[in-house]
Amino acid sequence: MGSKLTIHPLAEMFPAMTDAEFKELRASIKANGLEFPIVVYKNQILDGRHRYHACLAEKVEPWTVKHDGDDSPEALAAYVYRANAIRRHLSTSQRAMIAAEMCNLPVGKPTNVIPSKEGISAATAAKTVGVSVASIERARHVIDNAAPEVTQAVQAGTVAVTDAAAVAALPKKEQQAALAAVESGVATTLAAAVKHKPPKEKKEPHERNGQQAKDPREFERLRQDIGRLAPRFDKLNDQSPAAKFNRDAQAKVNDLLHILADWRKATR
Repeated sequence: MGSKLTIHPLAEMFPAMTDAEFKELRASIKANGLEFPIVVYKNQILDGRHRYHACLAEKVEPWTVKHDGDDSPEALAAYVYRANAIRRHLSTSQRAMIAAEMCNLPVGKPTNVIPSKEGISAATAAKTVGVSVASIERARHVIDNAAPEVTQAVQAGTVAVTDAAAVAALPKKEQQAALAAVESGVATTLAAAVKHKPPKEKKEPHERNGQQAKDPREFERLRQDIGRLAPRFDKLNDQSPAAKFNRDAQAKVNDLLHILADWRKATR
């Protein structure tokens, strides 16, 4: 075996083979050898990363050829796209995701999508893969914000990029739940799954302390209402010789105020 090759960042744009596909490729290479060469540019694989790994797994010497065409960033990106697109049936959403990974100058703003100093504009990427710049922007939004499972579903072609972009800003758990609903057939789109979430269960009174803690005014109103009882007991006492009942009532009012104060502390 020759020196170990690395994968060019452009070649990583395309989704990886499934385990079944890679197993089939390994079997083919084991039986027939490597029938199509691995294309290399500056010791990095531009086309054939799966073939290369299959060769290593089967201990078959990789057959490599050097890329000798235009080596501008745009030309290399176009070459890698053509080499892969010919063998795969890619949806518009999958192409948009590839374009978003391809360009590191979306909307004229540099990013580190491709770890190199060579930039590819969003307009060039859009033209190369045949999608709109708006589609690339949606794909970029998904890559930057969506849950990993949602991003992978778009790359695999099972979820549309517009659908994923519509929910990408939501909490990751909500996105994952929506994806599970789509995969199980409960909903047809992520957006529909999010929109028709099951209603929240009503909490029992003992479970609502959090709301009480957020609104101390209710405790204060109740404290004031109880406090108004004391003078009314005094008024009754002025009209009655039974002072014992006044003292008992005042004591119970004080007890209520202490209970209310303890209750308030417990819900903070």
